Parts: sequence; structure tokens; C-alpha cells
Amino acid sequence: MAIDQQDVPQQLLERGYRNQICVDFSPAVVSLMKAKQLDGITWMQADVRDMPAITSDSIDVAFDKGTLDAMIYGSPWNPPDEVKQNASRYMIEVARVLKHDGVFLYITFRQPHFVKPLLNQDELWDLTFEVLRESESSFDYYAFSMKEATTSSSA
Repeated sequence: MAIDQQDVPQQLLERGYRNQICVDFSPAVVSLMKAKQLDGITWMQADVRDMPAITSDSIDVAFDKGTLDAMIYGSPWNPPDEVKQNASRYMIEVARVLKHDGVFLYITFRQPHFVKPLLNQDELWDLTFEVLRESESSFDYYAFSMKEATTSSSA
């Protein structure tokens, strides 16, 4: 959701993924990215917890690599209420803008047993994840894939 000057949108564009909407909280970052003038990418300043400029049920795939991580602080065993509330608002907003068959992809270094409760505290998602390992000497990353829940139980 947030671009944070990462190359992910441009790399996706180079692989043929057009009609991207990239959002970031920072007007400075959005301005820098708009200056690149990449056809197929729309840059918007937005708070991922409230994106009224994006129509409900309009997004095929939402991708996060760092946005939620930036919202999380404090004890991973007992996150502060503010973290829980921000994560909940973010997940609810992503669920709102995603099409019913859409997918939310989240890449993080955070351990699944800590982050899954934040991702699915409102039981919005059928959630799966895979370990992404570059080498034995690096930290693991986790790729979470979330789709609209088909049952009332959390994953």
C-alpha cells in the first residue's frame, strides 16, 4: 500500500503489471515518485487506514512491504491498544477496497505467531503464509496471502 520510495511498483510495471495505484502517507514521497512519470502507475497521498479516494470493491491485489511494520511497536506478545486499533482499521480498509475475489499480500520479517493476531483480529481473512528464505545466514521473511473470509473462524 505505501510506496516509501521502494522499487516494487517499478519492478512490477517492468513485469507487465499496469493500472497500479500506489499510496503513501508522505506528500514528499508521493511527489518524488510522481516525478518519475511512469505510465501505468497512479501515485496518491493517503492514509491506508482511511482511503475514501479509492472505490470499494475496486482493487484486485493489495501489496504491503513495510507499511504495517511501520505501525507496529511495543511488545510483540502484548501490542499496545493503538497498534491493535491501527492494524484493525488498516485491515478493514484493505478489505473494503479489495474486490471480493481480491488478494492482499503482506511481506514481513515479523514472526507469524505475533503478526497473525493483528492481521486477522476482525476475522476478515482466510490467511495463509509461506517462509521466504534467501540464505541460511539471513533472517526469514514471511509472505502472507489473505482473501476474504469464507468462514467466521480466523486462520
